[in-house]
Amino acid sequence: MKLSEMRIELKNEKQFKVLLVVIIFQYWLMYLYDILCYVPGWLLNNIVCALICVLITLPSFFAYNKIGIYKEKIDFKNKKQYMWVLPCTLIFFVGCWLVMGIEISDGYMLPRQYIWCIIYFFFIVAPTEEFIYRVYMLGELSVLLGELKWMAPIISGMVFGLIHIVNMGYQNASMNIVIGIALGYMKLYCKNCTFLTCVLAHGLYDFLITII
Repeated sequence: MKLSEMRIELKNEKQFKVLLVVIIFQYWLMYLYDILCYVPGWLLNNIVCALICVLITLPSFFAYNKIGIYKEKIDFKNKKQYMWVLPCTLIFFVGCWLVMGIEISDGYMLPRQYIWCIIYFFFIVAPTEEFIYRVYMLGELSVLLGELKWMAPIISGMVFGLIHIVNMGYQNASMNIVIGIALGYMKLYCKNCTFLTCVLAHGLYDFLITII
């Protein structure tokens, strides 16, 4: 079937429109994050950043629960999913190295900062971003696109990267596009590569790249 002949089935038109609205919301909510994350004071700043991360997730969460076609069950007992954590983390580092390079920092972090990094990256940033882009968006696109589901990681990865332009600039956005596409293909086509896999890999990468 030719690309021009492919179309979203009429019964899924609502889901497709909602997905577009969610993407637009994500973009504008990132502006809110960019404005509010510079609140003075270490504790207050981190609390505000955490709350905004949760807020940014809400459009995807409601769309996923109310009319989402794709559903994913979290199974903590599936030991095979943990085997994919290191390969996925490696994708993050390769993407970072290819686009930005990696420099070792000689900075010093306080013990409280290490603890907060673990909480922030593993329990806030990684779960929220992976839910938005590797569960809701990737999953929804893989169903909506039908025979063209191979394009789902490309589209979700592009959105994942381009949204980061708002507060991280073009270079970081390019890195996230590379990471988003690669991680999307792994999650879509590698058996036992799950949401939990992506969360752990994402959190581990963010934590390591911060401390080194």
